[in-house]
Amino acid sequence: MLSKLTKSMDSILYPNSPDHWDVIRFAEYVADHVQPEHAILDFGCGRGRYELFDFRDRARFCAGVDVDPDCLQNTQVHEAKLIEDTGRIPFPDETFDLIFSSSVLEHVEKPRDVFAELARVLKPGGLLLARTPSRFHYAMLGANLAPTWFHEWYNKMRGREVCDTFPTFYRCNSKAQVNAAAQGTGLTVQEIVSWESRPEYLRFNPATYLVGFAYERIVNSSKIFEPLRAVLVMKLQKA
Repeated sequence: MLSKLTKSMDSILYPNSPDHWDVIRFAEYVADHVQPEHAILDFGCGRGRYELFDFRDRARFCAGVDVDPDCLQNTQVHEAKLIEDTGRIPFPDETFDLIFSSSVLEHVEKPRDVFAELARVLKPGGLLLARTPSRFHYAMLGANLAPTWFHEWYNKMRGREVCDTFPTFYRCNSKAQVNAAAQGTGLTVQEIVSWESRPEYLRFNPATYLVGFAYERIVNSSKIFEPLRAVLVMKLQKA
């Protein structure tokens, strides 16, 4: 639960940064790439936590896949399926024009295998858009060392449900890791950018909030500090 002071700081320091600013920005990024004739896949769709990722009125066909059976309750796609135990996505080769993935790659143990499988179901020229925490952000440096129970407790303190917390590996969370994972998969990296705004991980206390505010101003002051920003966003294309 956020204090009144923290909420006041939100309105003063970040009047244009709503809750889940990074999710909103990524959803807009994906929407800019969706065409009416597209078949699109939400990789790691979950049960459909964010309506922003409902593109059924923008695309010809929307599907979702996940390892979590809760994905079958997702009403934001035309069809939801479970990823097979082997890691295979249960769709034929070259099905999709666009695949997007939000806060999933940090949970992937073998990113190269996942990229290869995503390339299989992408059409030639198709795009993969993904958002994941940046490996060198302060929150991830700590999270990489913390056990799952700590993530559950911390996310609960931030107002996030325990069922939305999963084991993490952080093996595809930097430019170097993404480029390495894409090698030999049929995917070519087109763009990797980093974003930083309101310090979500430090808003539970006014004092830590001010530290996060100072950090945000520093890392956004120069491209040199881009690796230290919170969110990594990538665009890959199938040849």
